[in-house]
Amino acid sequence: MESTGGAPIPREQSTLLTNNFRTTDPHIKYTEQQSRGYGILEARPGELLVEFKGVDAMTKGAPARSLGRFRVASGSQRVEVLSRASSAA
Repeated sequence: MESTGGAPIPREQSTLLTNNFRTTDPHIKYTEQQSRGYGILEARPGELLVEFKGVDAMTKGAPARSLGRFRVASGSQRVEVLSRASSAA
């Protein structure tokens, strides 16, 4: 992972960031600090779906890969994990 300044961030530091996010905000259900990416939100009458995508920023034209898919049913506060990449925490 790179910082916004372009310097690489070691995996150990990424792990510390992830753990700190979870410690300081227990409402965070998903974080993945190794990839640059985006989320796609789909709102349906009975549910909200989100898929997080990661992109290899160091490879020009690299395809996006799925990091995780999540669902919240209408009327529920529970986040359901539909899929998660094995490297995501």
